[in-house]
Formats: sequence, structure tokens, C-alpha cells
Amino acid sequence: MQQRKKTALFLLLAIILSSTTLMAGGGPANVLVLYNAAIADGNGNGVGDAEEVARYYAEKRSLSRAQLCAISGLPLFGVDPTTGGQLGAEIPFNVFQRVIQPAMDRCLRSLPEPDEIDYLVLIRGFPYRVWLSENEWNRYLSDSTRRDEGVYTVSLDALIGV
Repeated sequence: MQQRKKTALFLLLAIILSSTTLMAGGGPANVLVLYNAAIADGNGNGVGDAEEVARYYAEKRSLSRAQLCAISGLPLFGVDPTTGGQLGAEIPFNVFQRVIQPAMDRCLRSLPEPDEIDYLVLIRGFPYRVWLSENEWNRYLSDSTRRDEGVYTVSLDALIGV
């Protein structure tokens, strides 16, 4: 009898803990992987290195191929196509609006449940900060880290949905 109570208590505890984990989200259906399609094939296997990393991540995390979002038209990491200057990990807001936002919207629309995406995974070589002028800042957002006088820098996830 004592063993049955222990077993029942263990099963009840397991059910409670697993349901809490399930309700917390964070499973494969909640992830979208973004990568820069312009990253070259450095190892000569016919697949760009960023896509190769994205595929590997998807395989290890049980993501569907639909959750891999190739963004074409991005500058190579660190190079501004307009000026040729260094961007580092940042891009101007107009590049975000013109290149990333429409491509990401297309990727989300292709998913069966796009509203379930809670996490963006950015593959190395993908810009992760966007700088805005003061006018852009005032129009779209309300809190940031100031980089220079009149120029604001925000993380990419802060702009999703603007």
C-alpha cells in the first residue's frame, strides 16, 4: 500500500511538472531562425555557411524547414552597401524596413501558426542591432540606449511588429 502511494505521488508530481513546462512554451513551434542568405559557402559543400548552421540548429532542435528564414538582400556582415563603411553588428533602420521586415513577414505567413513564434534565433552574420534617427525613434519606439547625440540603437527584437 505504501509503495502505491509513493508511485501515485510520483506520477502526480511528474504530471504537474510536465504541464508547467508545456504551458511555459519554448518548444520547437515557438522558434523562427533568421539567417543572412548572402553568407558564402566557405567549405565548398554547396550550401552557404549561415544556412548550414541554421539547418544544423533546426535538426538538433526538431524545427521544421519552414522555421528557417533566409533573408536575401542584406549587406554582408559589417559592410554598408550604400557607403561601403563598416556597420559592425548594426544596420540602419531603412535596411531593416526594406529588407528584413518584409522577408520575415513572408516567413511568418508561411507558418501554420505564426502567432506561436516567441523566439528569434539569429545566426552569426545576421545584424542584431538597428540604429534609428531621432525622428524614427520618436515615430516607432519610446525607450532605447543612446549611441550618439540624436541617434538611437535598439535590438532587432524591439522592432518586430512596428
